[in-house]
Amino acid sequence: GSRFAEDDRPAEGRTGLAEECTCAVEFEAQTGLPAGTDRRFSVLHVLLALSILIVGAVEGWYKRALYSTDAISYLDISKAIPRHDWKMVFNALWSPGYPLLIALIRPLFPANAPGEWTAIHVLNLCILLFAWIAFLFLLRSVQPGLSSVSASERRSQGEFLLLAGYSIFLCAEIGIDGPSRISPDPLVDGLFFAAIGASIRMIRLPSAARGTLLGVILGAGYWVKTIFLPVSVVVLIVTGCALLMKRRRLRSAILAAAVWSTLVLPLAAGISWSLGRPTFGESGALNYAFHVNLLPHYTNWQGGPAENGRPIHPTRMLLKDPPLFEFAGPFHNTYPPFGNAVYWYEGYRHFWSARYQAAAIARNLFYLALLLARQPLAYAILGIFAVLLLRPSFRRAWTPRVRSCWPIFLPALLAIGMYVASHLEDRYLAGYLATLAVVPFAALSALQPELPRRRSAIILSVLALAAAASLATADRAAFAAALHHKAYSDDPEWRLAAYLREEGLQPGDKVGAIGGPNAECTWAYVDGLRIVAELGGLPYDPHPGPHAHWWSNRKQNPDSSAEDFWRSSAETQASILKLFQGTGAVAVIAPARSPQANAPGWKSAPGSGVWVYHF
Repeated sequence: GSRFAEDDRPAEGRTGLAEECTCAVEFEAQTGLPAGTDRRFSVLHVLLALSILIVGAVEGWYKRALYSTDAISYLDISKAIPRHDWKMVFNALWSPGYPLLIALIRPLFPANAPGEWTAIHVLNLCILLFAWIAFLFLLRSVQPGLSSVSASERRSQGEFLLLAGYSIFLCAEIGIDGPSRISPDPLVDGLFFAAIGASIRMIRLPSAARGTLLGVILGAGYWVKTIFLPVSVVVLIVTGCALLMKRRRLRSAILAAAVWSTLVLPLAAGISWSLGRPTFGESGALNYAFHVNLLPHYTNWQGGPAENGRPIHPTRMLLKDPPLFEFAGPFHNTYPPFGNAVYWYEGYRHFWSARYQAAAIARNLFYLALLLARQPLAYAILGIFAVLLLRPSFRRAWTPRVRSCWPIFLPALLAIGMYVASHLEDRYLAGYLATLAVVPFAALSALQPELPRRRSAIILSVLALAAAASLATADRAAFAAALHHKAYSDDPEWRLAAYLREEGLQPGDKVGAIGGPNAECTWAYVDGLRIVAELGGLPYDPHPGPHAHWWSNRKQNPDSSAEDFWRSSAETQASILKLFQGTGAVAVIAPARSPQANAPGWKSAPGSGVWVYHF
């Protein structure tokens, strides 16, 4: 009697629960209203959306004061769009979908650094709202409607799933990820929610409109992040298999694949043109080389170890000891070694090693276990169903419903498996984990009329407490900063940017940096400066030392170039500065020097702990 396993016999030929159950889509078609909808239910939707926006605004504005490494790359691409720098836009590592949205919203705000900060965070709030709407679409798609129960019971069922989903969404999209991060990942999550919801509806009732909708969602996901390409293949295959199991034609699935292909091919052609060879994107391949094959990363790789090969066009090494690298061309972005890593690493050798692959999977599974162990929601869900499953009658009714939801949880599991096989970070998993967490409660909502009201209230209370604990753990600093009205512009990097503007540096000026790598360079991006050379910034060596634990591939190799520079003689410092000047740099930025250092010509940037040398 499950929703997906239900056969195509007429209603009078069915028995048991299937005789009473209709899916929410069918109920909407009969009544013209969403299942369980009334004014109170609509008010609840509005209140939940407002609370998400309020919490998201606090988290977004106060949690992170800096533009991260990835953020600067996406922001550089967003500025390349209006100047038609298509080589930069069609980047084989960073997809153009999210930067395009930034480029569209930026002109609506003042053309200065605070205006851009506001524009980006307003956009991120809009994406958070989109993700919530897409999550509601997913909840409505998996929600069964019981035609034989009263309107109040239908409303109770809808409210139960909505409130359970609300706690799950808060934990995933704000507790794990969040709008403070300038990243396409929340948009990827929203598109994944929408894709699974569209897939479920198409499985229930195939149509050309639903096939087109699924294809558009999957195609848009590829423009936002290339991981959506293999995820889309998984969703299409799962949808097709589910249709075949229901003995339905595949025309809608084929249409979805055709629409998806028409959206994928133009971007793939643009990336291939920019890179100079056919490709659908190099993010997966390069990350596999970094994190599985232990290719030294992320910047200034000059070649080696032997199995990794050598780069075709590496950054130019001007000095070996201490290492000084130059990368003034061919790109015009804030920090080329990271923003155009595919170009600098072209020539690395692909290979497969069972030992390296097993070690990577072990590391990622260990990281995944740590991630889940830090989530209060995980303990809440385990505790709730550990108690409920003690009842044999509940197990018999609930377990088949969970199994029937395989078109929901299988794509999410396979997506997580892709990351486990290569490289895993918590922000990558928020949407997939939220989708998995929905499944047991979707099955439980089908039993809602038989579930005592008090027990439902206890379950929702436990989830709400878990969500509150998750936010308190993840965003405590953000809420504290909001209470104390702490401004992002008080951060040392923003102070440095303000000082450099006062000193006369202009957007487009070239600068050098001592110490590296300088991928975390909010000061340079805010002022529109270009870092064209750095002292230090050797690639991170991921090869384990002789006593490294099996779960870690990290070896401590801190960059000491700044300390070495300040300890060197005045003649050595002068020769290094002359090399910087030869790259076209008009100034050099360095971390705090010791009071004893004899370095004439350097000025201290107030409130930043940084020294500046002007040529």
